[in-house]
Amino acid sequence: MIGAALVLVLPPLLRSDPHRGAERLQIDAELYRQRLAELEADRADGILSESASAQARREMEDEALETLARTPRPTDGAAAPLSAIVVALAVPTLAFGLYLQLGTPVALKPQPRQAAPLQEQLPHSLEEMVARLETRLKGNPEDAEGWAMLGRSYAVMDQLEAARGAFEEAMRRKGDDVDVVADYAEVLAGLNNGDLRGRPAHLLETALARAPENPKVLWLASMAAYQDDNLVQALDRLRRLRGTGELDPELSKAVNDLIADAESRLGAATPSDVVAGTAPAARIEVQVLLDASLAAQAEPTDTVFILARPSEGSRMPLSIVRRQVQELPVTVILDDSQSMSPSMRLSQFRQVVVAARVSKSGSALPVTGDLEGVSEPIAVGQTSRVVITVNRVLP
Repeated sequence: MIGAALVLVLPPLLRSDPHRGAERLQIDAELYRQRLAELEADRADGILSESASAQARREMEDEALETLARTPRPTDGAAAPLSAIVVALAVPTLAFGLYLQLGTPVALKPQPRQAAPLQEQLPHSLEEMVARLETRLKGNPEDAEGWAMLGRSYAVMDQLEAARGAFEEAMRRKGDDVDVVADYAEVLAGLNNGDLRGRPAHLLETALARAPENPKVLWLASMAAYQDDNLVQALDRLRRLRGTGELDPELSKAVNDLIADAESRLGAATPSDVVAGTAPAARIEVQVLLDASLAAQAEPTDTVFILARPSEGSRMPLSIVRRQVQELPVTVILDDSQSMSPSMRLSQFRQVVVAARVSKSGSALPVTGDLEGVSEPIAVGQTSRVVITVNRVLP
């Protein structure tokens, strides 16, 4: 490298060029003549006045004299052998001196070949690790844990389609593993903009039956209930999740906030008229009508919630059925099969209020603009009948 540098640097210092100064003078003179010709042309065309042309000519002459004074004479092109000698000696000396101080001279000696350190043998990135795992699974496709690990790795890399494929392979081989089921449900929800309803919720219910205290399953299942507007079920699962005592501070805060929100929206107080074991086969037959004066304010696909709730205390639904406006008038049966919590069943109450609400937003929670009809308090018996007319707009 030093030799290459000297080959580039020394020749110009050793080369003698007596014509270099003369060539520079010729170029400057030619440029001067061209500018002078342009100036005369502008004066002849009337672009410049006589006075302006004379002033410009004087400036050009002054500039030409200054340039001539700075231009080397033909004799200035002599070689510079002293500079060449200094450079030829200084560059190698300086380079070797610096190398001895800052370099690694011992590396010039042959060294026995050693195995690479362990950290150099490990994957340098998640992508490399995933590639190695894929290769291993090709040779051992029955490795359920390997497929699950691959799925989780893809999920971290936000490659959800690939993650779904990997988890499906894991599910085929180990579908009873609740952690695999929960991770698979989470990936399916991610592919559907975070919506846990449908297939993910079904998977989570299965996992929850097998591991009712699994923190991740409880968390995802509670979120699925929230998305389905089943706040009672969500509240029950969040409380169970908090009771596991296995939450980090951030998740613990999120769970507490959600519990407080659900309690404030639904009411968490136990009603005074709960009578355990009363009329276990209690059912209410409800006919729902839509007042003609409000028909224009409801779309055929708007959701209709038909529910029974305690006549006093909590407004938490005890039984709820969902229909659409286009099905009205409709008759439904409310009983314990539509209960959202084992501790809040229709058969446990003596008196309830039945309501029917047309939701423009599809939310189970009342909002301004919804249409509603509510019954008077009715006694819960073996069979009760009530007719509800949706006849008012919520303020």
